[in-house]
Amino acid sequence: MSRDLVSMTPVDFLIWCDGYAAGIGHGLDRGRELADAEAAARHRRAFTVVQAMARIPERDAEADRAAAARREARWSA
Repeated sequence: MSRDLVSMTPVDFLIWCDGYAAGIGHGLDRGRELADAEAAARHRRAFTVVQAMARIPERDAEADRAAAARREARWSA
């Protein structure tokens, strides 16, 4: 409809309002769908990272201390 809102008949205005409301509702629904899809993708990537980190073996604290002592001795000399 090319007429502006002020010159519309009451029925045409109600039809326009219904169309506008339907468009807004569709936009909100689509926005939620896209946000949910993005969040799901990020959660899947985070899950992959956490699973990979869980497979890393624990560090040997005593070996780490010994290596640190060797480095310190080398750089202190």
